[in-house]
Amino acid sequence: MDAFDIALLMANQHADSPVRMRYGTVVGAHDGEMLSVVPDGQDSPVPAVKCCLPVEGSRVVLLVNGTEWLAVSVVGGDVPDKSEILNLKAKIAELEYDTGWVNIYYVNASDSKIDIKARRVGRSVTVIGVSGNYYDVGESAYHEVTRLDEVFRPNYTIPFTFNFMGGDPVGQSSYIEPDGLIRMYAVGPNRTYWNFSVSYVV
Repeated sequence: MDAFDIALLMANQHADSPVRMRYGTVVGAHDGEMLSVVPDGQDSPVPAVKCCLPVEGSRVVLLVNGTEWLAVSVVGGDVPDKSEILNLKAKIAELEYDTGWVNIYYVNASDSKIDIKARRVGRSVTVIGVSGNYYDVGESAYHEVTRLDEVFRPNYTIPFTFNFMGGDPVGQSSYIEPDGLIRMYAVGPNRTYWNFSVSYVV
């Protein structure tokens, strides 16, 4: 008995005696094609003919004709490799991983402030930053503002732009490096009011 034979059985069933499906658990695998299966809601096993590759402990589907179990009733129940299950669990855990917002660089003085923080959800990282009269990224030079914790670091250099709060727009350049270093550059002096937001996948 194979999957094709079972499909024929389902297709050719009589209206007066329809074939219904039940679920069960394999409790014994005998020689040849026979299995012992305990249907859900019952205590005693029933005999069934093996189809596909169920083994002891597999969840399977049974076919029932009225109140009589068909001996050709197992139609599935392959058990996945344990390593596949572990890999799937690891991927799910990765997707559910959430660091929450983590302060990377924070100073709040009476007349100035800087606040750079990061968050990772799954493999997505968001970094936001704001400086209010605190960190000067001007003078036409790159400034190594801070460094991200390892969990937030990208696999490649991430370019991003930042906004100036007040004043005319000026030339700028900024990157997050694979080692987590945030480098910012702006033309002209006194570039202390700025903010940015950047997201990427790690």
